[in-house]
Amino acid sequence: MRIRRHSPASIAMLALVLASSAFFAFAGFYSGVREEDYRNLDLPILNVHTYGRQVSSTENFLDAVYTLDDGDSHWEGGCKIKGRGNSTWRTIDTSKKPYLLKLDEEAGLLGMGSARRWVLKASATDKSFLRDEYAFHLAHEVWNRFAWTPRQRFVNMVLNGKYIGLYGIQEKIEIAPGRVDIDPAQGSILLKIDEHRNTRYSFTSNQGVIFNIVEADGMEYSWDEFLEIEDLVNDREEYLYGEKGSPGDWTHYFDLDSLVDWYLVNEFTKNHDSRFQGSCFIHYDGPTGKFYMGPVWDFDLSSGNTDASGCSDADGYITDQAFWYDHLLQDDIFTDALKGRWKEKREELERSIDLIQGWADGLTDAAILNDRVWKSFGHRQWPNPRGWRNRKTYQSEIDYMTEYLRARLAWLDSQWGGD
Repeated sequence: MRIRRHSPASIAMLALVLASSAFFAFAGFYSGVREEDYRNLDLPILNVHTYGRQVSSTENFLDAVYTLDDGDSHWEGGCKIKGRGNSTWRTIDTSKKPYLLKLDEEAGLLGMGSARRWVLKASATDKSFLRDEYAFHLAHEVWNRFAWTPRQRFVNMVLNGKYIGLYGIQEKIEIAPGRVDIDPAQGSILLKIDEHRNTRYSFTSNQGVIFNIVEADGMEYSWDEFLEIEDLVNDREEYLYGEKGSPGDWTHYFDLDSLVDWYLVNEFTKNHDSRFQGSCFIHYDGPTGKFYMGPVWDFDLSSGNTDASGCSDADGYITDQAFWYDHLLQDDIFTDALKGRWKEKREELERSIDLIQGWADGLTDAAILNDRVWKSFGHRQWPNPRGWRNRKTYQSEIDYMTEYLRARLAWLDSQWGGD
């Protein structure tokens, strides 16, 4: 079945761009990548045209058109594109950049939920391309007590006629049906914990956590509503830290299941950002009056992929450095639930590591082609985890990741009890 998604206004633009494709075809010569090289790979192809303009900003969208083919289905239409990310956009170690794609019309790309906004993940800092994929799998299938977890599909991406590498199309974290499906009109709130204050409304809680309020399309919080949200967070923190109420009362205001599962996904992969440093999401559900951790997000600096804060060591904790969790890990209610959940899912977790090689087998040719352009294997590329000079092939990166996770499993077994 052929699926078409386009607005009438985009037809003329699309025709103009496609007519120019022959002109752009030579653009990949510098890397030695020909059109048949990426078309012969068993991956969908995302083609975006900005009429030759360079995507150089994370603030301003460029008008564009896109096509996406996976062999069986086809999507096309008008769109906008801009850069995205903080450290991944600014790093000087690589020119491969992540993007945000905003479609003119909603589309359910590659079997994912219908939406307009899609993250184009470059994985320039993750030479395995699989750290997000693995963490999303854990949150979908192993420690899965979340209201929603993003999905990802891999594509070969072409920008203005030039092949730019292997990318992941990811569902964006936003308030919308099929994504974070909460209703702000009922008092529900989506918050991002991040040291970057990159929303209109951000505040630091009494316990030192930096929150950014995520607004839904078409809504805008008033100043009074912003202050009410700040007061709500500070009030609930007092229960969490035992400054108000009786021991255990915090469970009336925080969902224990999602707190435990979010901790386990991040601690097992030793995600550097899980210290409440960046892109940690939490939402408040107005009808239940509880905070829920999630969705999980941003695992570039996980599974041994940075030396910072001891993250390339398979032993030692990382998420205990996060506000809230530093206190929760001293609470018997939380630690008993944590150890019980670890033992419950431990065998399933061990089997999940074996999936990584199968995913890698399907990406190997695409990863090698990507490397012909970006020259990443065995080369300096932030965050430069130990041993990077010796990992000169895609398979060596996969071996490093899986060996790290098996060592991590063994160490956490020694802490929490194995099977």
